[in-house]
Amino acid sequence: MYPPYHHLYALLVPRYGQGEAQAIAMLVLERLFGFSRTMIYADTARGLTADEAEHLAAAERRLAQGEPVQYVLGEASFLGRDFAVTPAVLIPRPETEELVAHVIEEVEGQDGQDGPLTILDGGTGSGCIAVSLALALPVAEVSAWDISSEALTEAQGNARRHEARVHFAQRDLLDPAAWKGASWDVIVSNPPYIREAERAEMAPHVTCYEPGSALFVPDDDPLRFYRALAEAAVGGALRSGGLLAVEGHRDYIAAVADLFVRRGLTEVRALHDAFGNPRFVTARWRQGRCHR
Repeated sequence: MYPPYHHLYALLVPRYGQGEAQAIAMLVLERLFGFSRTMIYADTARGLTADEAEHLAAAERRLAQGEPVQYVLGEASFLGRDFAVTPAVLIPRPETEELVAHVIEEVEGQDGQDGPLTILDGGTGSGCIAVSLALALPVAEVSAWDISSEALTEAQGNARRHEARVHFAQRDLLDPAAWKGASWDVIVSNPPYIREAERAEMAPHVTCYEPGSALFVPDDDPLRFYRALAEAAVGGALRSGGLLAVEGHRDYIAAVADLFVRRGLTEVRALHDAFGNPRFVTARWRQGRCHR
């Protein structure tokens, strides 16, 4: 076995276990030096230069401390594209790829009320949702908000990287004033939804490195972002017939769906992810309906 792989794998096993350690070691050598799995297993990869060996050693030190491999490499894959990521933004998850797929399935081929379909990604982080939708729906007009200026910098860079047309703005989803004066045909969001009480149960490579403001909500108000999104939607931010699509905590998807119904949204659907967990809610807003 190729010696650098063996060393990296052995370093990672105590923290991640055999399967994940193997995947991380392979990913690091592929992304940093272009070595394929076949080359590594057959021990046909070339030797590392002195600079490359130093680069690998620096990566090993960060990985040994528990830093996520995506941050060490500076990028993460999402729907077949690489997105730059830093600790200013969440690492994109496979479940969020499914959220994007649900939105595309719902709206592909549709026009907006007054022209091109308009889409808002609320809490964009790395921009993976907004950029992916802009590329999949090239005639749509996509906007993306985040409260973090650092996250917006990353998202803007990713939009430039993939030549996606996205309008970014620094906005707080919880601020009613942020929603005034604009409306969209689609609002999509993967907001913070993990209760603070769950922090102690989570892996250190998440809680110690990923931005807490993008992960956690107060224990006594886990639905705060969904309530804000629903109130904005029925208050004019979502055009009549428009789509609201969100990702959420598997323990609260039923409660999110119920909240949307109580706020007057229609066609409310709770959807499962590929692992069989309740994960998403989609709904429509029909202007003129009562809500409470």
